[in-house]
Amino acid sequence: VTFEEHERSVYVRIVSMMRPIGLTVISNDAFHECSNLSSIHIPNGVTLIDRSAFKNCTKLSHVHLPDTLKKIGEFAFNGCTRLSKIIIPKYVTVINYGAFIDCHHVFNVRILNESANLKDISSAAFNNTTIITIPSNAIEEWNNKFSSHTIILDN
Repeated sequence: VTFEEHERSVYVRIVSMMRPIGLTVISNDAFHECSNLSSIHIPNGVTLIDRSAFKNCTKLSHVHLPDTLKKIGEFAFNGCTRLSKIIIPKYVTVINYGAFIDCHHVFNVRILNESANLKDISSAAFNNTTIITIPSNAIEEWNNKFSSHTIILDN
């Protein structure tokens, strides 16, 4: 892990491990309340962002999620009030309750998954978001779950 301090924020880049066994999990509360964390790039190989991993990182505005990600835990990004956009990679199968709850500036969620792969998504996962872009073949399943959101089909 490298930390680079800038004048007003901290940038974290989790770099690849040199050993065959790399980083696969961002653990519970790993960056909980890191108030100066503004950007994070999570590398391929990570499959789980666990419960409250980035909870209340109030300056976090940019998150890169890896293609290998499969599960986003409960409250993983809860209270990340500056996060405005999130792209959910195509192999994610679970997005737990409150994963992005109270992220008041999240206005654009793009889900690159096909409905067959995404087995479990909580209806409260994206509370307080306005636009969710979903695969076009998933409209019936998702329209009921996110009826209070603007849904855009991704062709």
